[in-house]
Amino acid sequence: MTELRFELSGVVDNDALNALFTASWPGHSPRDFSAVLERSLLYLTAYSGERLVGYVNVAWDGGAHAFLLDPTVHPELRRRGLGSELVQRAVEQTRRR
Repeated sequence: MTELRFELSGVVDNDALNALFTASWPGHSPRDFSAVLERSLLYLTAYSGERLVGYVNVAWDGGAHAFLLDPTVHPELRRRGLGSELVQRAVEQTRRR
């Protein structure tokens, strides 16, 4: 497996997110993620090479409350700690904000 690269609220396109969600969530219908990403407190992505393999979104109320949405790991990389790593990094970054 290629070394994983994590990005905090970096540029991620709809094609990459839809490919990850299609592989990970049965019944996923492709959609435009731009409104979700624009309104997020932050989001984290994980890449293996150039391929998006992990994602988690931190939504918030604009004040004191934040919560995780859509923690997603590509099925080929599950059970290796990637999801836990994404969540841990999301919690750390949320506390900083």
